[in-house]
Amino acid sequence: GAGIIVQRDDGMVLGFCRQKDAKSMPTFGVVGGKVDPGETPQQAAIREAFEEAGIKVSVHESFVANDVFVDAIENTNFIFHTFRAVILEGEQNLENFVCPGEGRPMWVKPNVLLNSPFKEYNRKMMDFFGINYVNC
Repeated sequence: GAGIIVQRDDGMVLGFCRQKDAKSMPTFGVVGGKVDPGETPQQAAIREAFEEAGIKVSVHESFVANDVFVDAIENTNFIFHTFRAVILEGEQNLENFVCPGEGRPMWVKPNVLLNSPFKEYNRKMMDFFGINYVNC
């Protein structure tokens, strides 16, 4: 899989609130998803940013851990690449953007990304990028 991390000057990061339906509990993670056949992780991160958040981004350094995630629905394993990204277009539309059946992007304090099934990966990723999630 592939995703992006964007941090504003005020310390907030772009998160994605995933909630499949009104009855399920929301979880937070980065904007991202699966790498399609024939795509590089960089291409997937850029595509996912547009699909899930309606933004165009440029991607830079990446974080890849040796963590392997299991997709219980499709019974597959995958490694996730997170890229530090810069928003080029669409930031003004983030507050109103909704990805039907998936969730919505939102600016959150970094520690919110620890409320996730991928909290250990998110912690390692934020450490790698120097994002403070302790005193926020």
